[in-house]
Amino acid sequence: MRNARYLAIPTAALLAVSSSVWADEAADTDRDFERAVKDAWIDGRLEAAYTFNEHLNPFAIDTEVENGVVTLSGRVESDIDRDLAAEIARGLDGVLEVNNLLEVGGEVEPANVRNESVEERRSFGQWVNDATTSAALKAALIRNENIRARDIDVETRDDVVTLRGEVGSEAEKDLIEQLARNHRDVRDVRNELQVRGSG
Repeated sequence: MRNARYLAIPTAALLAVSSSVWADEAADTDRDFERAVKDAWIDGRLEAAYTFNEHLNPFAIDTEVENGVVTLSGRVESDIDRDLAAEIARGLDGVLEVNNLLEVGGEVEPANVRNESVEERRSFGQWVNDATTSAALKAALIRNENIRARDIDVETRDDVVTLRGEVGSEAEKDLIEQLARNHRDVRDVRNELQVRGSG
């Protein structure tokens, strides 16, 4: 009887430690999910701001948001446009820092975007849908233990998802694409993921 009582003490301690570890992992997952949703929200707001700014070509500016840090890449026509893009990003709630890697000069692709009317660009409602889809997919990737979600960029435009980044295997690449295709609001998936070491 005494042995059973002494055995129960380390067992209870082990259970308490296991519960604590599980709770910590669950809290980390929740924090990762919240960060991913917030980053996707910032990314969507930034795309919308560039779309409706008459001086900037939204299709020539790549935006990436991670933990509130915005990275801008691509090409703009002038130093003024470069600074404008950065200032717009800095003005958004939740942005902690802006890495402005935009290049100035040369041909800004695609050239015909400036002639596009506001009606032909994404409506605000579509932008909200796209941002929501990107956030949901990023969260799904974070929840999957077989995927290194931090290495994956998810961009949605008009219900078409583009996947970019690096993965460890073809199987991981296929899994990520299938997760995206299974989302109810996704019309198509462009899988531009690269397998590490295959290039």
